[in-house]
Amino acid sequence: MGLKLVSSNDCGWRIFSIENFLCRLIQTDISNRNIIMKSVHDVMDDISKGAFRIAENQETHVIDQERLSEAEKERYLQKLSFIREFKSLYGPSFAAYCNMDNKPEYNDLFRKYGFTRVLADRIVRRWLQSGMQDASLVDPRFFHPAGSKQYSYSKKTGRRPVATQGVIITDDVRKAFDYGVQQYCSQRLITKREAYMKTIRHFFVEEKDGEVRLLPADRRPTERQFLNYLNKMVSKEEEAKIKTSNIEYRNNERLLLGSPRDEAMRPGYILEADALEIDINIVSTIDTTRNVSRPILYLMIDMYSHAIVAFHVGFDNNSILGLSSLMLNLFEDRQAILDRKGVSYDISAWPSPFIPNEIRCDRGSDFASDQFERMCQDLNIIRTLETGAMGSMKGLIEQSFRLFHQGIKPQLEDKGIIQKRYDSNHKLEACLTIEDMFKLMVEFIRFHNTFYTKGFRLSKEMITEGVGKRPIDIWNYGISHFGPPEPVTPFNQLNCMFSLMLDATASITREGISFRRLLYVNRADEDLLTKMKMARLNANRRNSNGERINSMDIRFDPRSINAIYYLKDGRLQVMELLSSKCGNLHDLTWDEYEEYARKEKSMDKEGYELNIVNRMKRMDAVASVAAGATRTTYADPGNIRISRKAEKALENFNDRIENRLPSLLDASTPEEMPTTPEITIATEENTRAEEVRTDANCSLFSPECPPELADF
Repeated sequence: MGLKLVSSNDCGWRIFSIENFLCRLIQTDISNRNIIMKSVHDVMDDISKGAFRIAENQETHVIDQERLSEAEKERYLQKLSFIREFKSLYGPSFAAYCNMDNKPEYNDLFRKYGFTRVLADRIVRRWLQSGMQDASLVDPRFFHPAGSKQYSYSKKTGRRPVATQGVIITDDVRKAFDYGVQQYCSQRLITKREAYMKTIRHFFVEEKDGEVRLLPADRRPTERQFLNYLNKMVSKEEEAKIKTSNIEYRNNERLLLGSPRDEAMRPGYILEADALEIDINIVSTIDTTRNVSRPILYLMIDMYSHAIVAFHVGFDNNSILGLSSLMLNLFEDRQAILDRKGVSYDISAWPSPFIPNEIRCDRGSDFASDQFERMCQDLNIIRTLETGAMGSMKGLIEQSFRLFHQGIKPQLEDKGIIQKRYDSNHKLEACLTIEDMFKLMVEFIRFHNTFYTKGFRLSKEMITEGVGKRPIDIWNYGISHFGPPEPVTPFNQLNCMFSLMLDATASITREGISFRRLLYVNRADEDLLTKMKMARLNANRRNSNGERINSMDIRFDPRSINAIYYLKDGRLQVMELLSSKCGNLHDLTWDEYEEYARKEKSMDKEGYELNIVNRMKRMDAVASVAAGATRTTYADPGNIRISRKAEKALENFNDRIENRLPSLLDASTPEEMPTTPEITIATEENTRAEEVRTDANCSLFSPECPPELADF
């Protein structure tokens, strides 16, 4: 069964059933059902006489389901299930299907799958015509994609050219065009015209007299011919992905069927967080003549009410320091924040501090860091990292950034706003400080949280109760109906602050707790002092977990080196900086301290090099002295006491003050120093000592030494 035959008039027939020496054949080259029945003997006789011949191409297709799209695969499996039930009803002879016109069970079958009678008959006919191959259930275009058929032309196709130019599209021209298509698809910035020019330069030139020249216009394809070929080979979707990226295309073209509020159960349940460089240059608060470039804005917005709940303006970009400052702003009392900054504003539109259930953010180095993950775990907050390059996944905060810039740019045009113009003078016009940016952000929170948003979708309960389309009104409505988020109280605020500190490991030494070359101590902790005393004995010891006994887990605030923190029995303990050991390094940030440490390390490197040179000089000097000290005979070890006494007297006499007075007297003027009579020292001891020094032939250690010098 399944054998394809060709009749003498070139009609194709397929044997799909053999029963009781009877063959059933269906015509294959028509679009309707034509079934005949012949005996096996007649078929073989027709083949022998030439009325039928066995087709050379039996047209066998194999389908790979993995290459099908999801929709094609779903349709294929549906048709396959239909054919299997059809086969169980009428197979293997299919006599009942061929003989009956009205088939109730067949009608029930195709209605079960939602098919029409025409569609069901076409599926069965194609299946039988193919020799009962499952591949017939797939759209035939799958095996013969569009554009795969090639034609041979004798004249140039397409629109009439302005001048006599262009060529017939042959295989060689297609090969050249494929090169241009490959060039266009491999580079993001290349244009279609540049791809065409590369094709012409590579394939349609000739070398004559050592010079490379273009072929005449009638021997090279036109740009329009190339563009038509490129547009046929590269779809609009493929082109968009090539010139941007798969991720960006997905972000720009995906369906927007959801809403930010779909998963937010109540106010404060899910927050969006992000950071942005503000399009303005500001100046230093220390010296307003110095430009400090652009400030960094961190922002948090509630997905249920669209209210801004926290912010931070600073200079830390992609930094855990800036992100922790944002979290501090979320947890701190609003009035305390304004009082510390010396700003007076109405805080009724600024939600009270709370702990959210989830924070959604991008994959920046600050949000994706291990430190932020640890902070969220300590606070029982779910951190969700959105897909990269998918700004639409957190559209609320992206829209808030846009609205903030729209609100400040018109009024601050000549105050340092960055304009994308060649004549932008933002660096020279900058005059705002970071304190001014803080005030602008507080005002923006008030404006944003009280702004009536016409496009906000309210529930029928909100409309019934007359809830306004303002973020703060929706926040208050959610609080009253679904309850508030977990508040920050004096009981858990200390835990919040501790969680926002960075974790590290310090070493226990006898001098103090060593951390980054600084020493700390808590004199009130007797257990810690005992560990410090035992530090030398525990230098190389480890506990049962394999951890060093002389190490301890600490937390530190990167904004100050004045103290580090640790937990003892569930209570927060503070270790202060040892000024006696570390000098006057108080009130520095860790970044400032690291600058000093790097400079000191650089000085140590220079000092190391200086010491090498110094040691070499010392070695040379010692070698010089050693070379000048010659030994004519071995020293006499006898009478060391007498010899040392004489040498000491000689050395002290040479070091007397009398030798220093003449130079001092000569340097003094007569008015400043009265005339002093000449000092003469003529003692018997000095005379004898002088005799000893001047008598070259007299030796204290010789047998001929005079008796009067024996005392020396």
